[in-house]
Amino acid sequence: MDSSLLAVILSASDIGSAAAHALKRAGLHPVLVESPAPAATRRRMAFAGAVHAGRAELEGLEALRCAGPGEALAARERPGVIPLLPSAGLEVPPDWRLDVLVDARMRKRERGPRLIGRAALTVGIGPGFRAGEQVDAVIESNWGPRLGAVLWEGGAEEYTGQHRQIEGFGNERYLYAPRGGRFRTALDVGAPVRPGDIVGTVAGVPLAAMIGGVLRGLAYDGLEVGEGAKLAEIDPTGDPANCTGIAHRPARIAQGVVEAVRTRWPEKAGGQGA
Repeated sequence: MDSSLLAVILSASDIGSAAAHALKRAGLHPVLVESPAPAATRRRMAFAGAVHAGRAELEGLEALRCAGPGEALAARERPGVIPLLPSAGLEVPPDWRLDVLVDARMRKRERGPRLIGRAALTVGIGPGFRAGEQVDAVIESNWGPRLGAVLWEGGAEEYTGQHRQIEGFGNERYLYAPRGGRFRTALDVGAPVRPGDIVGTVAGVPLAAMIGGVLRGLAYDGLEVGEGAKLAEIDPTGDPANCTGIAHRPARIAQGVVEAVRTRWPEKAGGQGA
């Protein structure tokens, strides 16, 4: 794939990180744009941790936090490196001429912003986007036979609010903020929990695990959150291996992003890189 194409992915969550990882492996040199206070909970499955630690590794590639747009562009072509630019509101530098813009913020029930015209190819992941209206292409994000499909017409399936069941547990696997405030926790991703264990607090209100397992996802300690924000995810299998790396769903979505780019530029689609 033509390495000169400038691709930007909005969000370094597990979905956005998988997309950046796949594009880098395909020969592009993408840039991740993330909030200075990332809300990603699947921290060992995403590059978002680079905002705090400066660097974050994910399956053989490393995200590098950059101090500004110039540093991000200069780091793009470094082997094995994906630059991450913290930006309030996930704003892209206005002087960047984008070839690819991917919105991986997973808005669920919210209507996505109109991105058409901001890049030669605009891609929206999941609900809230319709091809030809807000973006050029939409990637299906719901579990099912269309997961990862590139849609050049219409939109992705609506957000159901129902989580995929694991070991018979669905929505019980998640903990949400009962009110707005500062989230505090002494635990880390991968920590074992039992039913009733206190995972953390929001404005002093304790959050108790409803089931046992290991913490697959956990918001950053000290994060200011709004009511209803997702703060923790429990894997009832208890296998810490499920807490790291690129999972099946993000990988399928990421391959859809790569397919969209290759469809837009078939003459530049060859080559592998890292």
